[in-house]
Amino acid sequence: MFQIASSDWLVLVFQAWELIQKIRAERMVGLYEVLDFDHTLELCDVKGKRAVFRKREKVKLLQDYVASYVDQAWGRGDILADYRCSPGKPVDEYPLGHKRCILISLQGIRRRGETMLISIDRTVRNGFTLKTGWSETVVQHRTHRFRTSVIFPAKRPPRQVTLLEVNQNRTTFLGESNAEVLPDGRHRVFWETLSPKLFETYTIKWTW
Repeated sequence: MFQIASSDWLVLVFQAWELIQKIRAERMVGLYEVLDFDHTLELCDVKGKRAVFRKREKVKLLQDYVASYVDQAWGRGDILADYRCSPGKPVDEYPLGHKRCILISLQGIRRRGETMLISIDRTVRNGFTLKTGWSETVVQHRTHRFRTSVIFPAKRPPRQVTLLEVNQNRTTFLGESNAEVLPDGRHRVFWETLSPKLFETYTIKWTW
């Protein structure tokens, strides 16, 4: 009968473990890494009937033959009242739990090592009509710099704003050091970090 020495078993187990870790690491890499990420929600009127999410990302591709990428949207109201992106063109939309996924064709092939500036503007109707609201971002790719902000109308500034890091169950009050009044009188509240956690959900919550 064929036998394998215990030391050989240990070698096989270690090699199998290394292979599993390599496969998991490759899956975690994804299509790209984010060099710079900026997510802004602008509340366009005092009743919260119209708002615009603006997402700006500088990304570096980590794979060859990239022809598309996926954006996600969720929240109250008509969350896709208007949708504009660059580069590429939206070609499909489908549900994923409580989220909507938008498949964007790059209308061409990109190679590993290339950088792209992704720009997405998404209009929401009747999404912020309550006295409380939130703007949420999930870090789905390895990210080097992360910024999120909310811009409030001049005639309806926020009363209180907090940042919630959901997975870590940590809440941070955003005070004067995280706020500014823009030249046109609107109020901007912001938060940023150079070390965002992968798969963390960062949520700006407010009362106004």
